Amino acid sequence: MKRITFITSAVILSAMTVSCAKMNEAGTAGPAGEIVKIVSVEAGQWLPEDTRTAYEPGAGLVWTGNETMDIYYGNPAARGSESADNVYMRPVTSVRKISDGKYSVSHPEIDGVTEYDYCIITPALSTTGTNDPGTACVFAFSPVQTPGADTFDANYDVLYGRGAQNVAFASELSVTEFKRLFAPLRLRIGDSEGILGSESVRAVTLSFSAPADRADALTGMFYLNFGYGYDECKFNSGTGTGNAVTALYASGLPEDSEGYRSVWYMVKPSVFESGVTMTVTVTSDTKTVSRSVSLTGRTEIMDARLNALTFNISGQGYSVENSIYQDFTSLESLGGRLTASDGNSYGWTFDGCTVAADENGSLPSGLSSVSGNAGITLPLIPGRRISKVRLYANPMNAVTGGNTVSIDGSSPYNFINYYGDLPAAGGVLEIEVPDNPDILRHVLTTGSQKAVISAISCVVEDSAVIESGENPAWEQEGEEEIITAEEK
Repeated sequence: MKRITFITSAVILSAMTVSCAKMNEAGTAGPAGEIVKIVSVEAGQWLPEDTRTAYEPGAGLVWTGNETMDIYYGNPAARGSESADNVYMRPVTSVRKISDGKYSVSHPEIDGVTEYDYCIITPALSTTGTNDPGTACVFAFSPVQTPGADTFDANYDVLYGRGAQNVAFASELSVTEFKRLFAPLRLRIGDSEGILGSESVRAVTLSFSAPADRADALTGMFYLNFGYGYDECKFNSGTGTGNAVTALYASGLPEDSEGYRSVWYMVKPSVFESGVTMTVTVTSDTKTVSRSVSLTGRTEIMDARLNALTFNISGQGYSVENSIYQDFTSLESLGGRLTASDGNSYGWTFDGCTVAADENGSLPSGLSSVSGNAGITLPLIPGRRISKVRLYANPMNAVTGGNTVSIDGSSPYNFINYYGDLPAAGGVLEIEVPDNPDILRHVLTTGSQKAVISAISCVVEDSAVIESGENPAWEQEGEEEIITAEEK
């Protein structure tokens, strides 16, 4: 069995001499020191064969080698009497790769403590925290995910490493067992009527009408207990939970050789009973197709296995809208013109906005407000009017009150991934746009907290408003032309 080995030594790092600190003999530490652990990963293989973290067709689950881990340390004396004043587990200061198979892990020494408890959870995300007493990891399990073409989003393949208690400075800690908390779900989307044609898929939302609660939901802000036995390492509860999940594809997901679009999600294992409504909404290059069906039997998304659903998006009762999808997850900077899913370039205006990049490099980028009341001016689309917008929340989206979005000065909508209606909609905020001929370019305005958007889809309808003679044939924006109906 492959395993991760922690070789532990105590190092005193003076605040003034960190750069030249040397490793002391094992078992020694100072009152204000920093403990450094050298972590050796055997053979580069972190997980046993049945608990790997990505999917390759025909090969099952495999380890990619790019996974990250969070390590938590605690005072054994606090165990069992935890409180906000007697915190148990804290995240280590850093986990740094030294070379292939070797890492340096550091954390502050706790005064008077010679043995520590350690827990491990992978992956390490910038959105992860701990609860006040330090008894649980608070993991933001996003309803909006960015999987690959043949694999799920590894950011949400959450695994417990079996922790250890009362570990002395010089002791070796071997982690040989990992427990997977969430389950991979493959949704195979068929298209019997060919409504999508050869277009690539940009976004897919899967939702179930069954209400979510604190313990039973596909996604949400989950509390994961710190523990040392298999049964202890488990869900505690959740908040902002929802039974819907969305997958985004910056470059588009094409049809496979069997005529399906295979979408991968990571979700919490769940059960949906007969009669629950299942809805799939697919946004492709130029249209959005949605269809709902009533489950005729019990549907279970099971732990410790690959789950699969097949769904015909153009079966009886489907609806279709014309739409244009704009991705922000692959942006490096903001410009006046962006190329949309239909292949055309459109002019946008961004006031008080920037591109948000993840400090850990794991989460996708997004269009972010810098401060309150940032403005996003939607493009002018020749011969069309925007009748509806769908905003896809980013995992780095603020989770506090004040994260709202309004359009054209109307009442604000909540835009927190884990609050209100957004979890039940798979992290997608849908806003109807009033048909006002006096407004040619609609403006989205953010609230007081940072709103981070992964993508915006604009539903469009034919319009006679934007015609030659009623509006200028073009307008100048940053030395670039915005083409209107007359020129097109």
